[in-house]
Amino acid sequence: MLATLNSGNILFGLATALIAYPIGAIPTAYLAVRWIKGQDIRCLGDRNVGTANAARAYGVPAGLAVGTIEIAKGLAVVLRAHWLLDLLVAEMLSGFMVIIGHVWPVFLRGWGGRGVANAVGVLLATVSVVAVPMRVLAVVVFYFLKSPTKTLAVMYIPLHFLAFWLGGYPYPLVFYSSAVPILAGICHLLNLRQSRISSA
Repeated sequence: MLATLNSGNILFGLATALIAYPIGAIPTAYLAVRWIKGQDIRCLGDRNVGTANAARAYGVPAGLAVGTIEIAKGLAVVLRAHWLLDLLVAEMLSGFMVIIGHVWPVFLRGWGGRGVANAVGVLLATVSVVAVPMRVLAVVVFYFLKSPTKTLAVMYIPLHFLAFWLGGYPYPLVFYSSAVPILAGICHLLNLRQSRISSA
C-alpha cells in the first residue's frame, strides 16, 4: 500500500533519501585494503576506490567481496525506504543518493568509486523482475569474456526495454531503470577525469 503523498510524508521521504548518502559514502574498498593490507587503495592500480580496483590490486575474490557489499548497500537503502514509507519517490531518491555517496564520499573528501555496483543493487531492488535475470546473464558474460564494459552493457542496455515490455512497471520506474545507469555512467566519466587530474 503506497503512502499518501502529503507534506509530512514528503519531508520524511527526503530525510530517508538523504540518509542513503552516508551509507553510500562508506568506502568499502578503502577500508578493506587499509585493514587487511595496511595500504591506501588510492595509491594502487587506477587509484579508484571501488570494486574493480580492489580486484585489480588484490584479486577477484577481493573484488567480489567489495562488490557484494556495495550491491547490498544499493539494495538496502531502497528496501529501507520501502519498508519505512512505501513511497516510490523516496525509494528512487534513495537509490540516487547511495550512488552519489559512493562516488563522492564525504569520508574521503570526495574521492570515491564509480557507483556501478551500487547501481546494480538499486536496480535489483526497484525493477527486480527484469534486473535479477539480467544480473545472472551479466555474471555469465563476465566469466567468459572478462570484460567489465561488455558485462555492464549486457546488464544495463536491455533493462529499460525489458522493464517497459515485460516488467509491468509504472512509467516512473521504467524511466528510472534508464536514469540509474545514466547516472552511474556520468559518475564513471567524472571519476575517470578526477583520477587523471590527481595522477598528473
